[in-house]
Amino acid sequence: MNQWKTIVSIATYNERENIARLVEAVRNAVPDIHLLVIDDGSPDGTGELCEQFDQEHAWFHYIQRGSKQGLGTATICGMQYAVEQGFDLWIGMDADFSHPPERLPAMIEAIGPRELPV
Repeated sequence: MNQWKTIVSIATYNERENIARLVEAVRNAVPDIHLLVIDDGSPDGTGELCEQFDQEHAWFHYIQRGSKQGLGTATICGMQYAVEQGFDLWIGMDADFSHPPERLPAMIEAIGPRELPV
């Protein structure tokens, strides 16, 4: 089990075809993880799908931005959200599976125990 209150932040634009599979893959890899999708007003229905996930799952978080503002500002937005919501660990991922979800457990484990000896 993940000792850290962890959130994965995913910036999206026109990722409707990928987002459901990615959410499932991330949750299968780390069942107690939270996901945050920051969407830049995708016209393909990404936002509508994310709104549905957000309403159905407490572990899913969604920020809809009105226009395409870019990956850099979406990353900063995700980090700020993680801090404001009290998460211990923030991980950024791409929605196109270029960052394999199955590697998440090893990444989190590599950080070490929550209570580090002094």
